[in-house]
Amino acid sequence: MILKNDKLFKILTERGLIFREIEEINKKMMDLDKSRQKLGYKMDKLKDKTVKIIEKEDIKLDEFEYISNIGIENGEIEVTILDQIEEYKKLVREKKNEDAKKK
Repeated sequence: MILKNDKLFKILTERGLIFREIEEINKKMMDLDKSRQKLGYKMDKLKDKTVKIIEKEDIKLDEFEYISNIGIENGEIEVTILDQIEEYKKLVREKKNEDAKKK
């Protein structure tokens, strides 16, 4: 069956163009996702290497302390150590403050 409807023809033509644009965008997204995954794997490998080196360093941690972050700050390696108990206290206080604001 063949239809003669200029309005429908115009709509279907536009849909076809949009569909091709979507396909192009989807391909770009897939390519970007592959690149992101590769970079993620590299980051994991570097993290593993970092952990091995840090384990060899003589960093004294108290019972409830842990290394939260390792990075470069002002041209020096900076290790951030957090205390789990203090972090928990902060969370409890924040929750308490939020609950008080809701009242």
